[in-house]
Amino acid sequence: MESTKYTCKHGSTELLSAQNYHGWKNDIMAFLGMDDALDIVLGTEAPQGKASAQARDYRKRSNRAIALRERYDTNATQSHLCGSTLPL
Repeated sequence: MESTKYTCKHGSTELLSAQNYHGWKNDIMAFLGMDDALDIVLGTEAPQGKASAQARDYRKRSNRAIALRERYDTNATQSHLCGSTLPL
């Protein structure tokens, strides 16, 4: 049986479905905030240079945000989010 929850070091939430968007969004935004990646997803933090330590940190946090986004939805909702550049 496929799991209906996403769990990470910050907690767990139900996978995104047509019925739970608002609660799911609050949970995911909290997880991204605790991972210091929320501003990247919202577009309020821009990349820093190309080869600096700050640029490497930005890429690391950006990749964590992408991985989180790819893991939190169900197969039914994944097709709607695939390739989207929109924030939550």
